[in-house]
Amino acid sequence: MVKITRLPSGSYRARVHLGGGKYKSITGKDKKDVQLKAAQLEAEIEAKSNTDNPYSDMTIADALSGYIDSRSNVSSPKTIAEYRQMAKNYFLPITNVSLSDLKEQQVQTLVNTFSASHSPKTTRNMYSLLHSAIQMYRPDCILHIKLPQKEKTNIKIPTENEITSLLHYARDTDFELPFMLGALCGMRMSEIIGLKWTAVDIEARMITIDAAIVLDSDNKPVLKKPKSNAGFRKIKMLPQVADAFSRHINDGEFVVPLSASSIKKRYEKALTATGCQHYTFHELRHYAASVMIMLGIPVKYIADYLGHETEDMVNRVYGHIMADKKDEIFARLETYYTGIFEKSVTKSVTDK
Repeated sequence: MVKITRLPSGSYRARVHLGGGKYKSITGKDKKDVQLKAAQLEAEIEAKSNTDNPYSDMTIADALSGYIDSRSNVSSPKTIAEYRQMAKNYFLPITNVSLSDLKEQQVQTLVNTFSASHSPKTTRNMYSLLHSAIQMYRPDCILHIKLPQKEKTNIKIPTENEITSLLHYARDTDFELPFMLGALCGMRMSEIIGLKWTAVDIEARMITIDAAIVLDSDNKPVLKKPKSNAGFRKIKMLPQVADAFSRHINDGEFVVPLSASSIKKRYEKALTATGCQHYTFHELRHYAASVMIMLGIPVKYIADYLGHETEDMVNRVYGHIMADKKDEIFARLETYYTGIFEKSVTKSVTDK
């Protein structure tokens, strides 16, 4: 429904969206008359849109399916699988509604109901998929939907003692190498199980990350390229990691001959055995990042090392950690400049 605004002159105005970012204003002294004319114009625009748009009778279910199919060759198999799962389960109240009949209130009600049992992030992802599908087939449809506020990211990071205990527990087991690649090299699970021996140079202590294994829409593992340019990277390995590689050489194509689920089971067992908190395997990457932040390593290098597209990702995820280090960083600056001034004073005295 068009919003009616009262002007300083005492008249009323309605702005009707014509499509393509264009609006038409309707003004008058009688509020009901302005409201009626605006509603009539909206109805005319919608009727014309439905006549011109060959997809107006397409259902939401078909629009979602069509949008997902159009992205199948450009998005990762994992993303497509997630889209299909969302399309199957998240939009049941409106799946049979046609694009021409879809109303803003129906979408808002869906979002309200969905957010009551799902996180703000999941709700936003759900709406993003729906909005993209609608825009693909009905670009004139402008929705003003109130979404839940984003949650503050609460990063859990293993402690140094916990990592030490896990390293000791994993020593000389088939879990040792994947654990070290996650905690010390900051690699993603998909990158770890997709790492081939041809991408590892133990002598040069270099790992080339250029592939990942993810699950497709049929829940089967598939090898793919990293989803962004930042995912392609070379990282130096610590001497301890190089030693682990040497001790775990196998005759297979892949460095780690375990599935993601097998690694996670071993990880959970290790956490329980060592009495550590139950961090997710992905949170081992947070430990790798936190160590680099603690050592004052530049954010750009951290982003490159972890395979983030931009430094902004590192700042958003680990900003609170970096904020905690500000006093420590200033102390280093203070020590540095104190040394310079002491040398300057000493030189002045000597010159005299």
